[in-house]
Amino acid sequence: AVVSTQSTGAAQEIDVLRARTVRAVIDKVIALRQKDCPGHKFNSPLLHQCHHQSLLDKVMTYFDGAREQLLATPNCFLPNVLKDNEGVIEFITNFLLSITPEAIYWGGFYTNYHDEMFHPPTKLKTRTRRKRAVKAAENYEGKEDSITETIDILTQIAAETCGIDANYTN
Repeated sequence: AVVSTQSTGAAQEIDVLRARTVRAVIDKVIALRQKDCPGHKFNSPLLHQCHHQSLLDKVMTYFDGAREQLLATPNCFLPNVLKDNEGVIEFITNFLLSITPEAIYWGGFYTNYHDEMFHPPTKLKTRTRRKRAVKAAENYEGKEDSITETIDILTQIAAETCGIDANYTN
């Protein structure tokens, strides 16, 4: 059974550890599939067989190889704080040995909660915002019809800076 992400203490740590492990399996599966894809010598995604296969099909096909790689180094995807924890490594090993490809895909071990925890949303760097604002101002000079475009760009930059929806109107 999947442990709720709303739980506390040890149960939440186990939940996060499962999510990390599932994420590592999926990353390995995708890397193995891309390695096997003959289309990577071409630019068009239409020629990449790896883009035509669903994630479930990839997991079903490449799970054993991904599991084998992760069992060889079960702490490779852990933060440094946990890398030498024998209990954590034993948990990961047992989890990898007992889980199936279907459970990886359908088990609900990795949620939006985990995705935001492991990959927090990033904001544009200030330098990038500044460059966009300067470019918008340069585009405006001598072009009266571009004032709306300039205002739109500056509004978007301000919205990103403040973390609000630029498309919001009263």
